[in-house]
Amino acid sequence: MYSAASRRALSLVELVVVVAVLAIVIAVGIVVVGRGSTYRDAAALARAISATRWLAVTTGAPSALVARGDALYLSVGGPLRCDAPRGGGEPAWTPTGPVRLAWPAAGLAFGAHGRPLRCDGSAVGNATISLTGRDGSSAAVIVASLGRVRWERR
Repeated sequence: MYSAASRRALSLVELVVVVAVLAIVIAVGIVVVGRGSTYRDAAALARAISATRWLAVTTGAPSALVARGDALYLSVGGPLRCDAPRGGGEPAWTPTGPVRLAWPAAGLAFGAHGRPLRCDGSAVGNATISLTGRDGSSAAVIVASLGRVRWERR
């Protein structure tokens, strides 16, 4: 018969099964966390764009988000400017993870009326900003012609 010690111990097959299940759980967790960071970045970008619009409306001066490296900086006041702000300053938005950002080539600004504009001053119909994570997850931030900002998973 079996001794008391052998009944309490795990067999090699049981141990392999436990390790395999743990490996699967960890792999799924890594994928879920990676996708979540792309979606969190999209939500944070939508908030930064909404805040830029709100700032333009409340101050009565145009404001723009300017891409410089991996971050977006806020440019406010005076004539519409979409060139990179000089000096340091805190970025208005920085991705939390490795994400590729497809920013509008003509830039994104808001006039005092709160409607989106291109940096040359012409109106924007709809602007779509795409974010793609290293894991293949993607999201988009959509700015409507009247200034409504939302994000969605892709």
